[in-house]
Amino acid sequence: MLHSIGSILSVAIEEGLFYALIGVAVWLSFRILKFPDLSVEGVFTLGAAVTGNLVLKDVNPLVICAACFFIGAAAGSLTAFLNTRLGIHSILSGILTTTALYSINLAILQGSNVSMLRSTTIFKYTAAATGITNTYLIHLLVSGFITLVFCLALIYFLNSQLGFSLQAT
Repeated sequence: MLHSIGSILSVAIEEGLFYALIGVAVWLSFRILKFPDLSVEGVFTLGAAVTGNLVLKDVNPLVICAACFFIGAAAGSLTAFLNTRLGIHSILSGILTTTALYSINLAILQGSNVSMLRSTTIFKYTAAATGITNTYLIHLLVSGFITLVFCLALIYFLNSQLGFSLQAT
């Protein structure tokens, strides 16, 4: 009984840490940039689709993170292009990007459901490197570390000269 409650709490905290990144992205878009960007939902799943595809091909997790960063930046650039160059309203440009990304995600995954149970993930790399055998603890440590790194990088950026100028506009 306690084991199942612990696993449920562990998974809930792990998912909450990753969804916190979506919250930070929406906050950054709405409050700092004053741009109601609704493409965050599609970009997040695009990163998951790219991750799934590359994990199945046994690509290094750090390379996968870099690939997801750049593919997310490209999707964000598409939203910005639709808004600034084509003159489409910000909310509509985000909705159009998200809608397009659903089809792109299916094309990247080459199907609607991909099993990654036997794949080598960043969690397995971390378990092998640290020697920790508790799966729930590894998942919490990795998700907490990733969330912390992104939040600290954002704080550092927003306290830089470029970050202050971005906030001032």
